[in-house]
Amino acid sequence: MTNNTSGLRKDVFYYGDGALRISDADFGNANEPVWYGHVDRYFFGDGSTGYDGDSYDQGLLVSQWFKDTAAPKALAIKTFYGTGTATVPDISSPITIEIDNESVDMQTITSGGGFIRDSVTAIAIQVTFSASSPNVTVVTSGNTAPGLSRFCKVGDKLLVTSAADTDNDRIFTVSSVPEYGTDPDPNTMDFEETVAASSSDVVHIYNLSKSEWFDPVNTGWEVAVSTLYDESKQESALNVSSVVLQPSDICISGYGLDRLKIVPHVFAGNGSSTGLALIKCRVSGFKIYMRRQNTDTWYLQSEIDVTKGHKWYGRGDWEMWADAAELTACATCEGEFLDRPREIETYESETGYSSSASAIGFDTSDTGFKTGVIANGIAYVGNVRIKDWKGNIKTHGDAILKSAVGKYDSFTLERRIATSKADGDSIVKIEEYADRLLEFKKNKMSLVNISQEIEFLEDVFMHKGAANPAAVCKTDYGVAWVNDLGCFLYDGQKVTNLLERGGRQLIKIKDWSTFIGSNTMIGYIPKKRQLMIARDNRNSFVITGSIDPAASTTVPGVGTLFLEELAPGDNITVQGQTREVSSIESNTSLTVTSAFSDNSNDTTVECFPSGHVFIYDMVTQSWTKGHGKLKDFDGGSTHSQTNFVVDWNNDLVHVQTSDTGEVVVWNDSPASTTKAYLLTKDIDFGQPGQKKNVYKVYVSYKGDADSIYTQYSVNGDSDTLYQFNSDNTPLADQTDLTKWHVAELIPSTASQAKNIYSFQLHIGSETSGVTHGTVDSDFEINDITIVYRLKGRR
Repeated sequence: MTNNTSGLRKDVFYYGDGALRISDADFGNANEPVWYGHVDRYFFGDGSTGYDGDSYDQGLLVSQWFKDTAAPKALAIKTFYGTGTATVPDISSPITIEIDNESVDMQTITSGGGFIRDSVTAIAIQVTFSASSPNVTVVTSGNTAPGLSRFCKVGDKLLVTSAADTDNDRIFTVSSVPEYGTDPDPNTMDFEETVAASSSDVVHIYNLSKSEWFDPVNTGWEVAVSTLYDESKQESALNVSSVVLQPSDICISGYGLDRLKIVPHVFAGNGSSTGLALIKCRVSGFKIYMRRQNTDTWYLQSEIDVTKGHKWYGRGDWEMWADAAELTACATCEGEFLDRPREIETYESETGYSSSASAIGFDTSDTGFKTGVIANGIAYVGNVRIKDWKGNIKTHGDAILKSAVGKYDSFTLERRIATSKADGDSIVKIEEYADRLLEFKKNKMSLVNISQEIEFLEDVFMHKGAANPAAVCKTDYGVAWVNDLGCFLYDGQKVTNLLERGGRQLIKIKDWSTFIGSNTMIGYIPKKRQLMIARDNRNSFVITGSIDPAASTTVPGVGTLFLEELAPGDNITVQGQTREVSSIESNTSLTVTSAFSDNSNDTTVECFPSGHVFIYDMVTQSWTKGHGKLKDFDGGSTHSQTNFVVDWNNDLVHVQTSDTGEVVVWNDSPASTTKAYLLTKDIDFGQPGQKKNVYKVYVSYKGDADSIYTQYSVNGDSDTLYQFNSDNTPLADQTDLTKWHVAELIPSTASQAKNIYSFQLHIGSETSGVTHGTVDSDFEINDITIVYRLKGRR
């Protein structure tokens, strides 16, 4: 996919059966979903036997990486013919279908005498045609009474060919023929239709009524071919030939309609630069369907395998490929003559699709899906733009389509899963876990049970949607996702908000909703069993509204949405000056770390997201906040970021938009920082309504910590902090920084830690621009112990 006319592409993908499928979810770039995979297949032989033309040697082994459009498309039929002349197929129309024929018993009526055998279905005979009765009189010299009643009866349909007057080359209906044993000499018969007079005409006459290939009402045959793709034999829509073969197009020189065989000719090319094997190597075969003229049902007759050859469906062995003597650069397979058509399997029964479908899958530009996943051997795609059965392209934002088992590129609107429909919301992401499909819209998550043949809606979770696809990820615990109301985990049984534990909020919803935006993304770190939530994946964006800065750290906005679009730590550029946001008071007021100059109004204020992250440890069920950990802004260049994925080494990675599309691996190795901050929960020691006295805190640590603030707060007032040991930095350096040391921390003013309900420890500071959190990379905390006493109740 290369088209990018509407802006940035939004490529989404799923992987299955050794191939990657990619769709541009923008739907506006005239791109078509593509397939990337490896093909390893013999064409037109198996290496031991097969086609030998040009570069082929008992076939041709194709083993290569290949890119193709994803949808299984119907390749066109070049020619459908019987006695006529074929046109050599090419890469755009790579298959020609020949119908060959034979008679069960053909007899030439000669002057030597003798009667027509009872089994005869075709005769060569000399007759005189008359416009009046009798219409046909046998005039073969020396044998004018061969017994026409042995050959036909009243009501039979007879095909005459090779007549001197071509008006007699047609099908006639027998209206009168003498009964067997009463035949006059010469033999005569009459037809219901008009006959052109002609004397002593040597013709071939075929009794079509003795053939099960013939229908007196719908006399002709039509052919359609579906194209098979990959090892899973994904089947395309039908390509229908415009040719209708009548009996006269098949019967010739005494060979009638009694037994027919299908002979396919497929374009092999030279095998070095042209041919099906090189240009369309995903193709693994074809299916040939036929139907009687003026009928609707297509019946499967035979199957073609590009390696094995051709055979009638449901019977016999494969007929191996060979050189096509009639058509150049083509491989062909001779088939088996059958005395009746197979009218059992239909296109619908083979595929589950309507034979009138114009396409299977996303087969043209500006079609595709916005999210996809494979579960239980079935591909599910959501929020699709696809053709209907008439060929009209429409977007179905709330639709989930399912493929057949193992056929991961085959979709139609008829295979739509019934979930919530026409609710004014569109599907953002679908994910699977534990025989369930999780359908995320912006405002809700729907849980679809896919454990049975028929999927059904199991539950709907309001206010638990996702703003963008990157806000959802899969873990070995279940499916996790984020929105402005929480971080959620579905474990196969229930949905849990990871911001809450034991009836308490671990992170205040106000702080969380300030952090979360419409471009927040989440990833899973398998090696640590941690979730990482990144606030924004954009390199920069223009905020809503305008800013007219004064010479102050207080910045007013007009028509702005500071609370919704920005967060502390973001950088904003106003009239060429870049400042860091330290706090946000309202949608129209914020504070920056250093004052702007008194400049003119700026209507295109650019924001560079902070790169802040939250990390949730699935084992300890605790949260950590990281400042600027994914921040690519350095005052000069910035990079957009893709969603997170887990690579082959179980590392969390993403790609950023540097010149080469750099792959970045998340690395949490220790590093020196000026903004370390550890905050315990507001601890009430299990007795929230009873007062306590806190006497000491023991911190077991190692490394350089003499510059980090270590303080405490009480009773939930985290804005008022108190000292230990009459020092803001009581964790003093030790001689050996590699050993564990225990610091005894005593409240500087004992009364401040007495008669309290709760206690909270603060190590470092989260205040933007403040260096109270300066620590070296070797600093570690092993455990914290609080010495306290419950006060008696009075």
